[in-house]
Amino acid sequence: MNGLYSQRQGKTIWFSEAGTRHICDVMSDHLGRAVTAAEAAGVFGRYADYDADFRKRILQARDEASLIPVGPEELERMVDMATTEGVVLHKVDQKWAAPGAWLMGEPSLPDHIPWPVVTHRDGRKVPLTFVAQINLGHLPPTAILPKSGMLFFFVDMTSPLNDALVAARVLFSEHVFDGERPLRSDGPASKAKAIPVAATKAQCCNCTMFDSKDFREAALAANEVHLAEARRAELVPAPPQKRWFQLRPPKGPALDDQLRHNMLLGPDIGGWEDFEDVSRVPLLTLDASDPDLGLSGAKTGGWPATFTIPENELRARNFDAAQAVLRG
Repeated sequence: MNGLYSQRQGKTIWFSEAGTRHICDVMSDHLGRAVTAAEAAGVFGRYADYDADFRKRILQARDEASLIPVGPEELERMVDMATTEGVVLHKVDQKWAAPGAWLMGEPSLPDHIPWPVVTHRDGRKVPLTFVAQINLGHLPPTAILPKSGMLFFFVDMTSPLNDALVAARVLFSEHVFDGERPLRSDGPASKAKAIPVAATKAQCCNCTMFDSKDFREAALAANEVHLAEARRAELVPAPPQKRWFQLRPPKGPALDDQLRHNMLLGPDIGGWEDFEDVSRVPLLTLDASDPDLGLSGAKTGGWPATFTIPENELRARNFDAAQAVLRG
């Protein structure tokens, strides 16, 4: 596969093989010499260094590249490359809940970890609002998340509504307590009681990974299959040696449509219009319009709240690099 990386915009832009060749040919015609895919990526990164006519032609070439038909074999490879495994967080009764996992309420944050605060431009220090905690040891295994430890998610609910990026913190603790731990109440009061959750594995295809009309249509079709499988299933206990839950064809009522609360799948389960940069991962998405969360009237405006983090920082467990995006 071929990728053109724009350092100026901080986004990785992928095209089909034919689309990449077309962009290289357009640049070659303008510059009067052969241009490789690697050099074309550099041109995107130094976009502002070129004259207006060349910039206009590059943008036109990008639009043309996105419309070039893609063959079935390459299309299958593109969909496979863009498919990722994630976790759906289902709201459940306490008896079904994964230990140490809930939304809203109060966190069981260890005493030695300070409650996160943010300093606004006017100098005010504002404590962040707790929205979720996850015991990673009770999640279905994924290729990218740590296998153990605790994650605590906080976001600034005092930001203006038109702020797409808001202050957020994701705190990681290697210490996991199997027993009860006192809850922390030294932060902003929650507008909702703690909501127990159970985790199940799911898949989705990032529909914006490639700038290709054919790919997007194929990715959307693949996601319809993934969504249909999830919606037809019900929650059942996993085998005793496992610490999460499985899905199977339902014998009774199916789970309701709770697919917006998830990890690694994004606010639209693959339709990541705001996540064109494939180097960032949608770590946690909460559907703020869910009335049980008590956030529909908050500064989120009912939009999905997604915590994102660069993939390399996630693998390095540097959760200080996380930020929150309040849009879907």
